[in-house]
Amino acid sequence: MRDVIFLNNHWYHICNRGVEKRKIFIDEGDYERFVCHLYEFNDTKLNPDISFERRKQKILELVGNLVSDTRDKFVEIAVWSLVPNHFHLLIRQIKDNGVSLFLHKLGIGYTKGFNKKYERVGSLFQGSFKARLVDNDEYFRYLFYYILSHPLELLDPQYKEKGTSDYNGAIQFLKSYKWSAYSDLICNVNFPAVINKDFIKEFFDEGEFKIFMEELVVSETKFPTFMLNNF
Repeated sequence: MRDVIFLNNHWYHICNRGVEKRKIFIDEGDYERFVCHLYEFNDTKLNPDISFERRKQKILELVGNLVSDTRDKFVEIAVWSLVPNHFHLLIRQIKDNGVSLFLHKLGIGYTKGFNKKYERVGSLFQGSFKARLVDNDEYFRYLFYYILSHPLELLDPQYKEKGTSDYNGAIQFLKSYKWSAYSDLICNVNFPAVINKDFIKEFFDEGEFKIFMEELVVSETKFPTFMLNNF
């Protein structure tokens, strides 16, 4: 039984990783497919019964532009980040059972495509996704940093425990890393339609977010214990 009860208008930190810690993203096409699924499966409408390859280009055009959004969404996504063997999301439920329905569609849809591509069978993810209620503003703000800085472990595997001595290199890496919401949140267009940027305005003043992130990258020597033990 899951300890977390999903309620409308509440925020949740979501994480899932590959079974046996295996990679769930092997090449750029895998990352791209997952980002497309973050957008298209966040919709209560039935998805078209056509192959992903046939609908891929249209989805990429939608996620890459801020156009009129006609989706009937399960959740609002504030932050996302993908690394080779797991993903993190910060989402708010806006439909009854929306978190579970969205994550189910996302997991099933991505696994089906991954298994077909790599000629494998069986589960791709390590059981059901993990979730934690975000129950205060401080935790919410810190999750922006926690989720978006995760790719720094690709640059330095010891980053989470020891921080970085190469501040400029770390910042440039995050700015150039394609598979997270960081670029869109600092107004460099990447996949802007995946997230709802309005929520960041509730917690950060104009221009404050970029400073917040950069100061934590240079000053944070390790993650708080409760974050390290979170998932």
